[in-house]
Amino acid sequence: MGKPKAFLPFRDSTLLQNAIGILEASNLEVRIVASKPQGFEDAGVPVLIDAFPETGPLGALYTALRNAESSDSFVLACDMPLITPDFFILLQDSAPAFDAIIPFDSKGWPHPLAAFYSKRCLNPPEALLRQGRRKLREVLSCDTLNILRMQTLERSLPDTLFLNVNTLDDYQRLQTGIASGFYH
Repeated sequence: MGKPKAFLPFRDSTLLQNAIGILEASNLEVRIVASKPQGFEDAGVPVLIDAFPETGPLGALYTALRNAESSDSFVLACDMPLITPDFFILLQDSAPAFDAIIPFDSKGWPHPLAAFYSKRCLNPPEALLRQGRRKLREVLSCDTLNILRMQTLERSLPDTLFLNVNTLDDYQRLQTGIASGFYH
């Protein structure tokens, strides 16, 4: 994309500030996990540096869980700007009964970066990272964790909620969809 997605303009601020606002509106602890602190100094929330640099989302999850002040962590990637506070309230309602809650959209795709994880999930990511493995989805197959695979269709959650901005084309589609009223 040419520059970090976190700082792309979105509505009246940036993708990062949007994600922070969603979590704050859900009364959740907010921290940023980044490979480098540069650019995040003015975010208004603590910035954690990846414990396992250059390991992507799995390393970020491990870092977030290891540094969480509470036993529960609600994760949101800044490039999923259509997630709502109501989604996190739904997760909070079910969280005490599970080690993790991962939404699966109507096509069966997991969305582990808009999810709930308890501290009981700390060891599997660390073990995977120490083995040189970096796929966050491997945590989902860990048989020692009680993971709710939340089917979003059963909860009347639209797939558009999980729109992920990975490319410049995705970002342009997001902006066009917002402007046309397709996305709220």
